[in-house]
Amino acid sequence: MRARSHASRFVGCGIPRPRDHSSGIPSARCDDGRKAVHDDVVVYGSALVEAADLEENVVSTPRIAITDRCMELIRADLSREGASDLLEHFIRDYGSGPFVHVLGPEWSFLKKERRQEQAGEIHGEGVAEMFREVRTALPLRYARAPHEGAKRKLEWMKDYVNRSVGEHGLPEDFKVSLP
Repeated sequence: MRARSHASRFVGCGIPRPRDHSSGIPSARCDDGRKAVHDDVVVYGSALVEAADLEENVVSTPRIAITDRCMELIRADLSREGASDLLEHFIRDYGSGPFVHVLGPEWSFLKKERRQEQAGEIHGEGVAEMFREVRTALPLRYARAPHEGAKRKLEWMKDYVNRSVGEHGLPEDFKVSLP
């Protein structure tokens, strides 16, 4: 339950704001004061510019990167809440910088899947089925990758998925192999 209160910080360091009063457009302010203003069509602001720059020039793998400043804020929040142990459940760093661990078993959407599976509310095995679908899709995408850069991203994704399989108690045959 404690993790949910930190979700917005994990997924972009954004604090939702009701509206930018000068324009009437909904806005979000990053914790360090940068602003992203948006509606259903347009997003603009210094936080968006930084995110686009990171995506274009820094992040070379398919992940939600976490900036150093955002990591500082996450650590401070978790420490203040006495929940520093949650960091390892939601963030990973395999040498190319910290990122949101979207396949971690502590995420509420995966916990919900497991609860629904156990209660018989969904047909099949939700979490296992998700990993099966990924195991099938990644090799197909790899075989059709238009260039080496796309293949490198899929190789990173394969490694990430394979590291995550065990966290869900799934057998080794759930791991992805690429052609």
